[in-house]
Amino acid sequence: MALKASCFCLLHSTHISHKFGILCAMYRHLQDRYEIEEIGKDYEPFIKEIVFQAIYVHAGQPAPTRDILKSPDLSKYYKQWGRNNDHGLVAIHQPSETPVGGAFVRYYQQHEAGYGFVSEKYPELNIALLPDHRSKGLGSKLMQRLIEDLREKGCPGISLSVDLRNHAYEFYRKLGFKTVSLQGNPTMLLLLD
Repeated sequence: MALKASCFCLLHSTHISHKFGILCAMYRHLQDRYEIEEIGKDYEPFIKEIVFQAIYVHAGQPAPTRDILKSPDLSKYYKQWGRNNDHGLVAIHQPSETPVGGAFVRYYQQHEAGYGFVSEKYPELNIALLPDHRSKGLGSKLMQRLIEDLREKGCPGISLSVDLRNHAYEFYRKLGFKTVSLQGNPTMLLLLD
């Protein structure tokens, strides 16, 4: 009889503990609120972080060190943020008021082309979220707002580069991006006009 009672208590406490864990997770999720605002000139250090977080690392491969950001191929994405036609959004976690993700576009000339360069008339996109803030729909919200902003500014489209193995490839396809080149990593383009 004592064995049955202790088994019931163990099962009952496990069940309650499981329900409590679910409730705590739901409460934490409700407390995760985000405000989206324009990226100002003073956000260059965070833009650098976005560029780093956007680097795709295939499973089983070692992650690069932050020194990779010093390379001209990557530093062009964040240096001198705020030049003419730079536009981006940052997601600010509330209540901590911490930037946790961002999406931005920058125009490049042919001689300084980025990985997702299509033409001088289309800015190139960078988007990333800090790991603890992914899979919450925040990337979609950033992109929807950015696309809306760019349409209002008369931007004809947005280009990007993404590895086919990256789950973000499907995310971009769902947003309407089309593959325009398969040399190296695919280059995708979303027409806005």
